[in-house]
Amino acid sequence: MKILSKIISILLLFTLVNNESKAQSNNREIGLRFTALNSAKIVYKIGITENKYRRFTFGAFNGALYPLSSNIMNSSFVGSMSFGIEKRISIAEKLKFIHGFEPNVILGYNINNGKFSPQGGLSLGYIIGFQYDFSDSFYMNLEVVPSIGAIAYKSYYNNNYSFNANVSSSPFAVSAVYKFKKKDKEAKEKI
Repeated sequence: MKILSKIISILLLFTLVNNESKAQSNNREIGLRFTALNSAKIVYKIGITENKYRRFTFGAFNGALYPLSSNIMNSSFVGSMSFGIEKRISIAEKLKFIHGFEPNVILGYNINNGKFSPQGGLSLGYIIGFQYDFSDSFYMNLEVVPSIGAIAYKSYYNNNYSFNANVSSSPFAVSAVYKFKKKDKEAKEKI
């Protein structure tokens, strides 16, 4: 797990340094991304150019807490963070095709009968979808993110680690997103 935490730290550091080194627009977007009725994630996007955005997605796949007895509590949690670049190509006046790479980090744990089992993984996905602008400040999109990845976890009952690699295609996701402009420093100082 130490290697995984180092990889995550390096990726986050790269994202922050890259974020500061490139000229950005003041365009920002925030919304909810739904892949099923019981699965929602927060999406935050930062404009790089008019049709290119840095994209961050935060979400919890699963979380549970349940008592096994009066002394033992079982619990589990799996969360994820994705970050990537989304590019947009206009098809019609209000319709855009969206695409781009999106790496994903997965971290979680299970506690079963008092035994701790950590897990972590990485995947690389590619965003493919469509965006429809309802107004200057609101749009919805439909997308799918096929990915290839790997997850490692420690067994409950012994010190063995397991490693699984997979190729998957997530179900279609629908996002509702609000667009806004970040105030620049000069505008804040005038107020």
